[in-house]
Amino acid sequence: MKNFLAIVLFCSVIGTPALAQSGLNIYVGGGGALPLDPTEFTDFWGLGYNAGAAIGYSFGSGLELIGGVDYSNFLLDVDDLLDDLGALGMDIDISGGDISMLSLSAGLKFNIGTGGSFSPYLIGMGGMYTRSISDVTVSTDGSSEKCGIRRGRNGFWSCCWRRV
Repeated sequence: MKNFLAIVLFCSVIGTPALAQSGLNIYVGGGGALPLDPTEFTDFWGLGYNAGAAIGYSFGSGLELIGGVDYSNFLLDVDDLLDDLGALGMDIDISGGDISMLSLSAGLKFNIGTGGSFSPYLIGMGGMYTRSISDVTVSTDGSSEKCGIRRGRNGFWSCCWRRV
């Protein structure tokens, strides 16, 4: 938790453009990441963290071309998963199952100059992302199995593939 707070504090201090508004701009940010949808995602994964960086080139007329990368991580809520499976309170230990997402984006930003310290803008971006779920290890009574989590039509189900 201390590392997470240190990252958030660091990114909030340098989360503004690092260079002047004309020419090259560098953006860095971070904070909490909250799972919102679908229900299976919000039920079994909790608050995580996000970090990102972008670079932009301002053409001087209020128009800026931006490209960026973002990383998010969500932790598996083991108690909620065990409760849903009817196994809460049993001698079962689950580790892993975190979801990681990496996204790349590009777009245009148009600064609506007001001449003051307040400067609204319009932005349009598009991109792509990839996600992965770390292997899950389920242990009970001294034995364990490594599993992968896959999404089925009616929720999540696990597919155990080898004994550890």
